[in-house]
Amino acid sequence: MELWNVQHRIGRRPRRRAGRAAGDDRGSALPLVVLVVVALAMTSLLVARLGAAATDRAEAQAAADASALAGAAEGEAAARSVAKANGARITAYVTEGLDTEVTVVLGVARATARATRLTEPGGVGEAERR
Repeated sequence: MELWNVQHRIGRRPRRRAGRAAGDDRGSALPLVVLVVVALAMTSLLVARLGAAATDRAEAQAAADASALAGAAEGEAAARSVAKANGARITAYVTEGLDTEVTVVLGVARATARATRLTEPGGVGEAERR
């Protein structure tokens, strides 16, 4: 009985599907292609998210800069108006002497900017005193 099993295993070739040659690997690349496509899609999504975050930070900084300049020149109401026009919201507004510091939030990005007024309101500026 054992001799028959050995001869049976040695003498017999593996069965093939009809119409396929021995060593045919058709379809074996499909899982690799799917994996590469998924990896490329995930990489694209990551790059898009990083780009959106960088854009949000840049827009928040621009809104903070403009709001600080408006606040230094015309006061807090002007700063809030400029921030709103830029799609941002002021979370902190501080005036110390001639300096104005504004912190804004736009989306999830936060930015702070500082501007200095060249003259006192209704007064003589540093350049005019000399």
